[in-house]
Amino acid sequence: AALRYAEAALGAAPGDARGHEWLGDLYRARRELGQARHHYERAVELDPLRFGVALRLAELQFHAGDASAAREQLQRVLRASVDPEQLLAAGRWALHAANDDAARTELERVLLARASAEPQRPELRRVLIELYETIVPRLRARVDAGDAAAPRALAALVTRAQKPLLDALRDVDAAEVQSALGLLILLRPPSAAAPLLALAEAEGDVTVRRSALAASCTLPPGRDELSVRQSALANAREVRLRDMAAFCAARAPRRSA
Repeated sequence: AALRYAEAALGAAPGDARGHEWLGDLYRARRELGQARHHYERAVELDPLRFGVALRLAELQFHAGDASAAREQLQRVLRASVDPEQLLAAGRWALHAANDDAARTELERVLLARASAEPQRPELRRVLIELYETIVPRLRARVDAGDAAAPRALAALVTRAQKPLLDALRDVDAAEVQSALGLLILLRPPSAAAPLLALAEAEGDVTVRRSALAASCTLPPGRDELSVRQSALANAREVRLRDMAAFCAARAPRRSA
């Protein structure tokens, strides 16, 4: 009955995006996925801001084997939605649909552009970090294996990734901070030493602070002041910080007299 009513209503107003969305939902519930996809496609054509419909459409497209079309819908959501749940859902689906290097590169470009322009949207940065957790270890392995093109690609990635990773150090989500720290250790951007030390010095989660200090030890301090700050943490209240500071001091290069 609901399906007949929805079809009759849409027949009277074929340009109604909400009517196409409703029919798409009804067909989807009946597992008539071709019909559902058709009505979802029409709904987003009529109203491109129906990002919830775009997410449902992308799911159907992906399961039908059309990953390229799914990525297009998901990127529309990532570029323009202001709903945090929609952005996170689109990002996670886009990660799943990015099944080759070209797709991952395009997804990074979309995420990086908006995350840089709107740093107040942590969900975009969160997805970007998850993408880097896929990209960075693979690229680092290529460098270690002697791939001649890999060092230049890694240097370019360091330039692109360091800002969102450093922004993530200010996040309240300790898991995201730890992920960013792990990536900074792999990427080793020299400019990260000072913010990493600032995180190690600040009051807060000792595990995070210890990881930040460990990450800072993998980088050249660059300035004597930063070496002094690293050494000062050997007097911290927390044993785990003192031990890490001692380890950093032991592995630091000796200065000539």
